[in-house]
Amino acid sequence: MKKILLTSFLAVLLLQSRAFSQGETALPFLLTHPAPYLNGMAGAYTALPTNDAFGFYFNPAQLGNFGRDKNFSLQSYSEKTDWLPSFNISDLTFRSTAINAGYNFKNTNPNLPISLGFGYIQTELDYGENAWSDENGNIIGIYHSIEKYSAFAAGVGLDYYVLFNMGYTYKKIESNLGPPDLSTKTETADFGLQITVPFISLYQDIFSKEITIAGTSIPFFNFSMGYTLSNFWEKFLSYWSSPLSDPLPKQARIGYAVSLGFDTESGPYNLRMFRFDWASEARDLLVDRNEVGVDPYYVDSPGAIKIWDNVFLGKSSLEVSIYQGWQIALAETFSYSDGRFWGPRYRSRQKTAGFKLETTGLFKWLSAHNRNDRILEFLASHINFSYMQTRYTTTGYLNYTEFKGFSLSVFGF
Repeated sequence: MKKILLTSFLAVLLLQSRAFSQGETALPFLLTHPAPYLNGMAGAYTALPTNDAFGFYFNPAQLGNFGRDKNFSLQSYSEKTDWLPSFNISDLTFRSTAINAGYNFKNTNPNLPISLGFGYIQTELDYGENAWSDENGNIIGIYHSIEKYSAFAAGVGLDYYVLFNMGYTYKKIESNLGPPDLSTKTETADFGLQITVPFISLYQDIFSKEITIAGTSIPFFNFSMGYTLSNFWEKFLSYWSSPLSDPLPKQARIGYAVSLGFDTESGPYNLRMFRFDWASEARDLLVDRNEVGVDPYYVDSPGAIKIWDNVFLGKSSLEVSIYQGWQIALAETFSYSDGRFWGPRYRSRQKTAGFKLETTGLFKWLSAHNRNDRILEFLASHINFSYMQTRYTTTGYLNYTEFKGFSLSVFGF
């Protein structure tokens, strides 16, 4: 019984935090990053292109990148994430699954440089078994408390000198914290844009001159900008049949990213031997309250975000948080990422780190050295398995929270 009462207290604590914390919103779990690997860069993927299945959580426009590179991907947790681990409650967990499908029409028609991507994410924050009591302290029921959403998204990419993506996500949300008057359903949506300038390939296309390193490796240098408006349907939720309500966490995100590295040949395959990425973005929760802290209202995007001070210089403010990260990827086999975020909701800089192991580079190498092996050739050309892991190192309740996941991807069709 002691455990049940503790989890009940925690659920109420989290419910109350919506009104009294600086989050100032209902359903704050909508802003929880679900990606096992992308979290390692603090989730700074508004601008940085990725074909990760969870990429469209950060920016729906990422599905344009997915369709450009891959045909199918399934990513899920290898085990549930222990949520708020400092509370040491085993049945307080977080988990998510993402599925993407895409196609690049340029593969069959070079005159049609369009790619399409479609995505689905199912996310659950499980508070476990919670006991609810009346005003006299008598337990009136034990409920399984859970919050979850399903996200359905579509994105399009256009390759015409620069790479331009846009996308849209629709979310169905359920919050079941206990008795019927603590349960609700709602809907919202995200919108995103992204543009990437591939400087070296752009130069080669315009001047018909090939740039190489040591005669065999082809370098790349890309600059990207991105914008996301998340949960932009301006809705308010209330519990306990109360006239008081809190807004959904509408948020603006603006970021930039730089990518560089080089590709080399491995037999008949093109191998991305080295890649380095840096990304920075500013986020503003577009919710404010009156002078006495009540009567919440929405503000227009981009809120208080200033492109130069917040996005490029990485300066936080009373309204704007900063998310930054970098990663190194080697031979399409191993990647390491590191990130940090800070701002009005954090007492100090919160740190993240992660790694990913994948099979693409290995399959290409094995196939290049076994030219007559059709199975290896198929695996190198079409299949990738990945394992990834991320850890938060913070001064708050998220300290030592770990995300572990695996991915199966299909490409080349």
